Amino acid sequence: MPFPRIAVAATGGALTLAGASILLGFKPKWGVLAAAGFLGAVSPLMHDFWKHTDPEQRTTEMLHFSKNIALLGAGLALLGVGEPWPISLPEEQQPNALKQVRRTARDLIAA
Repeated sequence: MPFPRIAVAATGGALTLAGASILLGFKPKWGVLAAAGFLGAVSPLMHDFWKHTDPEQRTTEMLHFSKNIALLGAGLALLGVGEPWPISLPEEQQPNALKQVRRTARDLIAA
């Protein structure tokens, strides 16, 4: 992997924003697509179990690959949930701190 430190920081930031958008209900489908894109692209590259000859390493990589594909499937299932998501609180009922987090997220996405 070229530039591993940059790659880890960039993907970590992207996954954090994706998770926050899902959790906060702010453009959650964009967050799902970002997480799904990451999992779909990275899983075959990082967990290529079919290339390993050591049975223990092969099993470990297959486990991580399967976990990522299961998370990818769960994320894609979330795309079928209509917006606003039932678990999202209406904005007028949210605590002030959560409102500030949503405003900050909107500002970051708009920038």
